[in-house]
Amino acid sequence: MSENEQQSPINLVINDKLQGTVVVWMSANRLMLNVDKTEWLLVGSRRTLSSLDITRPVLQLGRNIVAASDHVRLLGVDIVSDLSLDRHVSYVSASCFYRLRQM
Repeated sequence: MSENEQQSPINLVINDKLQGTVVVWMSANRLMLNVDKTEWLLVGSRRTLSSLDITRPVLQLGRNIVAASDHVRLLGVDIVSDLSLDRHVSYVSASCFYRLRQM
């Protein structure tokens, strides 16, 4: 069985679109993907995410597999898949209390 036969239809469509856009754009602009720093996030409301009965698709850019995550950190802000700020607020609060105790 080949690799494409083992993938779900949604994986095939997503990876085909990624190959046609992101990989081509990166090549045209002489950029290279840093797989260690690249993550992807499935975003939606808590209700929508809980109602989805799918596993996370495996994203592949070129020969690299991109890791799935339930949260990502972008420019110092923790972004969670349901777009709540709970995780970020907890992190900032803990950091502030740490700094205050150092005074």
